[in-house]
Amino acid sequence: GKLANLTGEAKAEDSELEWYKGQVHELTVHRAVLHKENDKLLQERKAVELAAQRAAASQERMTELVEQVARLRSQLDESRSVSESLRAELKHLSQIAASDAVSVRALASDIAHLESDVHAMTTRNTKLRRDNEGLAYQLKQSHALLHKTQESHAGVKTRLDDLTTQHEAMRVAFRSQSALT
Repeated sequence: GKLANLTGEAKAEDSELEWYKGQVHELTVHRAVLHKENDKLLQERKAVELAAQRAAASQERMTELVEQVARLRSQLDESRSVSESLRAELKHLSQIAASDAVSVRALASDIAHLESDVHAMTTRNTKLRRDNEGLAYQLKQSHALLHKTQESHAGVKTRLDDLTTQHEAMRVAFRSQSALT
């Protein structure tokens, strides 16, 4: 009877152990599911944070654009004002130009004469520059010739000094010779 009792207890313990194993398995599966859900929620949270950052950046950009539009409108108004002022000035100037058309024609004639004079001067300058270049070349040639002449003169002077020294030596020798005889 004791053996049957022990066997019964062992079976009860086995079935309890199996129940615990089943519980552990269920909890493990449940834990894995929770883990996946947690990862999914983290990804969703990151996506929401990223979307919030983008929305903030978009809002900033929108604010910048609104400010830029306001600045451009202000500049446009200033430009319109300047444009109207310039139109009035242009109209005034065109009236002056119309009344001074004769003076303008006279000025055009004077300018044509001046351009003709400038052309003539340019031609003369070109001729003078060519003449100057020719003279500069001749001067360079003369300098080279002078340099050669100076070198030659220095050589002749050296030779003359040598001959004078020899002549002096011969005179001294001649005198001493004459003194002996």
